[in-house]
Amino acid sequence: MEKLRKLSVVIPARDEEGCIASTVQHLHLELSLKKIPHEIVVVDDGSTDRTWEILQECARMDEALRPIQNLGPHGFGRAIVRGLDVMTGDAAVIIMAVS
Repeated sequence: MEKLRKLSVVIPARDEEGCIASTVQHLHLELSLKKIPHEIVVVDDGSTDRTWEILQECARMDEALRPIQNLGPHGFGRAIVRGLDVMTGDAAVIIMAVS
């Protein structure tokens, strides 16, 4: 069995300004402590709050974070597909942002 080169964590997000920074920071910390190579792809799915701005601020401090916007039709499933389309890992996990 081939060793995992990179785990992609895909997080669809819409109006998650209250919890997206802590979600990304805690996830990155846990994966780093376990020495799991990873990227965190957060798909902003048409947020009307500060989610996108917060993601960009976090990305400046965390090289593993890849925020993207879903500019097409919105929806949970579409956001997931957008994240899967841009991920670069050889395995994927989909999670929700949690407060």
